[in-house]
Amino acid sequence: MRREAWSRCAARIADDGVQTVERYLGLSRRQRKADKVSWLRERLIESGAIDRARNFASQLAAAANQEASHALDHLGDSPDREFLLALPSYLVGRNR
Repeated sequence: MRREAWSRCAARIADDGVQTVERYLGLSRRQRKADKVSWLRERLIESGAIDRARNFASQLAAAANQEASHALDHLGDSPDREFLLALPSYLVGRNR
């Protein structure tokens, strides 16, 4: 996430009463409460951070596919090559 987008998100969260995003994220998983995780997730969605991150990841996957396509040309058309080329987009597009 670009610094200015992170700053906007952190400011919105700070305005809502949480000390800092960095401090919260520094907690162990066990220390994080479900309601705070949900609250933080909603703030990230509202700020547009999630959409920007997904968009950036999609761009990276497309670039990786293009580079891999050139790097794997020597394999010709094969199931292995197709699998490797599809992997970045699959990873970015999956929901979990």
